[in-house]
Amino acid sequence: MDREESERLEREFRRSFPDTHHSIDDLFAEDDRVALRTTDRATHRGEFQGIAPTERPVEFTALVIDRIEDKKIAASWGAIDFPRLMRQLRSATPNR
Repeated sequence: MDREESERLEREFRRSFPDTHHSIDDLFAEDDRVALRTTDRATHRGEFQGIAPTERPVEFTALVIDRIEDKKIAASWGAIDFPRLMRQLRSATPNR
């Protein structure tokens, strides 16, 4: 995924979950790598992946690993617990 696609997805996520709060669970750095594991809590306030807003709270974890070069992020890899997030959204939606 290139930077443009990553930024587009981030904007979509922020529209759907505008009150997202991140709690840092783990943060490690070694050589040129930084790893971050978070627990995210938010309210589903905008359409996400075709699911209308439920106004219900959700909680999921995320992991990001960055490669640092010249004191800047040169590459980044991330993953959220998407299945957990989608289960929460679908359980809050009638007829699913």
